[in-house]
Amino acid sequence: MLEYSKDKVAKRLRELRRGRGWSLSEMAKNLDSLIGQDALKKMVLGGNTGRETVSQLENAKRGITLDLAFAYSHIFDVSLDCVLARTDDWKPEYKEVKEITGLSNEAIKNLIKFKDYNGMMELNLKTGSILNYKDNTKALNELLRNDDDFQILSNIARFLFADFVSVAPVEKSTGYTEVVNGKDMNAIYLIHIQNGLDRLKRILGESKENNDVSSCQSNT
Repeated sequence: MLEYSKDKVAKRLRELRRGRGWSLSEMAKNLDSLIGQDALKKMVLGGNTGRETVSQLENAKRGITLDLAFAYSHIFDVSLDCVLARTDDWKPEYKEVKEITGLSNEAIKNLIKFKDYNGMMELNLKTGSILNYKDNTKALNELLRNDDDFQILSNIARFLFADFVSVAPVEKSTGYTEVVNGKDMNAIYLIHIQNGLDRLKRILGESKENNDVSSCQSNT
């Protein structure tokens, strides 16, 4: 049975808009750019402004039309089922990934974007430097593929959340445990992160050199 709840849809539309940090007027402008303000007025506005219509949609005072549902789906790159609050997954293919990894919709979308950046180059207008994204996926694979490199991510997690812990035990060489506050733990984890990244960069550099040597030998 098809389910439709105006209240749930209203909440979902509000979440999508706020997730982008848009005002009601900005949301109306984005809808207008897809289906046109005149069409909106004819179909659902009844003379009201776009801002008022978005507000009515988000407060369950007006039901969403098919045209608007498709517009929301396109603007936020989510499925119609997501727009209509029939699922919390932005896209059907996200469901299994979320269940396996525990990642959020936003994280999965950015991982896909991360992959799509592969091979792209970007000019940093402030510094004049060129940023090369060709190794994005390679870098992520290296951090996830074995326990030593995965420890870098674990230390990043500890660094990010150390402030939420007032004290943390640290084993000393003397055999006793010393209590260290969250700020000091941040510094310790930051050192571990830097050391881990330096080690990984050195290993990748050596691997590249070996591959270059092998390539030269095969060519000769």
